[in-house]
Amino acid sequence: ERGLMPHELNNARQGDKGAPLAERVVPPVEAWLRGFDEAAMVLTDSFHGCVFSIVFRKPFVAIGNKGRGLSRMESLMRMFGLEDHLLASPGEYDAGRSYALPGDIDARMEGLRRRSLAFLRGIV
Repeated sequence: ERGLMPHELNNARQGDKGAPLAERVVPPVEAWLRGFDEAAMVLTDSFHGCVFSIVFRKPFVAIGNKGRGLSRMESLMRMFGLEDHLLASPGEYDAGRSYALPGDIDARMEGLRRRSLAFLRGIV
């Protein structure tokens, strides 16, 4: 719908013990991170996919997945005001939306960094 070329970052067969070893190899971390850096948009069902979409300032949609830690995804979305980026199913996707990050994302991140550092200083 957006004219983008899909690129899968994880190996769908990595947990398939019946697949040949060469088909179960997981890409190196550098390639995984490069995928986020080079993406025009991210579609993910993982917490870390959401985190790195935010870190790399990429438009993204997350499909909620209870088996992969839905509550932590919900918490992350609330922290950054991105609740509308978390969908219960692919059918909720709205091709008319950009799913871009809000303009104040850097300020939100900086505020969370300050809170985290203050917490760490308080326990050391």
